[in-house]
Amino acid sequence: MVINKPDEPGANPNAPLRLNFKLSSMHKLLICFVILLSNQIYSGAQQFSEILRDANNGDVRAMDKLGILYAEGSGVLKDQVKAKAWFERAANRGLAASQYNLAVILIMDSKYSEAALWLKKSSQTGHLKSFHKLGELYYDGKGVPKSRSESLKNFLIPANAGVPASMKRVAVMWQNAEGGSARLESAVEVLTYLANLGDVQSQIMLSNCYDGAIGVDKDDKLAIHWCQLAANQGHPAAKNNMGVLLAPRMLNENPHSDVVRSFMWFNLAAADGNEYAARQREKLRRHMTEEQIKRAEADSLEFLPKQNKFDNWRPLDIPDTLRSYFKIK
Repeated sequence: MVINKPDEPGANPNAPLRLNFKLSSMHKLLICFVILLSNQIYSGAQQFSEILRDANNGDVRAMDKLGILYAEGSGVLKDQVKAKAWFERAANRGLAASQYNLAVILIMDSKYSEAALWLKKSSQTGHLKSFHKLGELYYDGKGVPKSRSESLKNFLIPANAGVPASMKRVAVMWQNAEGGSARLESAVEVLTYLANLGDVQSQIMLSNCYDGAIGVDKDDKLAIHWCQLAANQGHPAAKNNMGVLLAPRMLNENPHSDVVRSFMWFNLAAADGNEYAARQREKLRRHMTEEQIKRAEADSLEFLPKQNKFDNWRPLDIPDTLRSYFKIK
């Protein structure tokens, strides 16, 4: 900041003091940020005011939006009591989404029986998430009688509609012969379809299938392939599993052994807090050269996970052959 003084040579003694501000680029950027943030706060407050007005006027979708804002603390202070109140108002007016959201809050409060009643109401409208949540309650026997068959029936409905989360639950139940007979090959087909779309959970489960010969012949290359894809996305268990799959074996030779990559993956898993991986890393260290260790540690530092954007709840347009697997018989 520069002050022009009236007693300087050439200055008008009767002129008022002038303050000339010289702003740095950082100061200008900060001012722009403050203005932008102020506009966002004002816009958010205006939007909240409009939603509140519509909700008070009886708009059930506005009630549901208010419930979500309070539940997530988005633009307002997080308040589960207010969230529940707004969800309940909309639920009593028959909005399936609010009936589901209310059930979720009730489950968080361990009020399973009440939650089950709301989920049954919302599922009658075809609300897919409600069927899935009911499947979970029947599986665990919370608020409803424990029943693997009822659980499977509820998971099958959204699975048939292509909901990935439900498709995976059905696949796991098929693998464990829960709710019916085992369908190992069908489970592998489902997991392969989702894994090819980039679903990290399906990739790690499919790797386990090939590693343990579950529904397929044992195939170490494919086990490593699918595990690598999951590990590249940063999946904690996949990092550890890659260390195991690539580690030298004591009793029989591992044709896929790669001590440097095994160390790297164990090192990354150990950084996630995996104590087993940390112990395995130190075992490998004793049999590695300094050059190998340096390479593995350098590779660990360069690793950057690349996560796929995969929505577990967005229904997929699955092939008819796959859809036929999910028909309730």
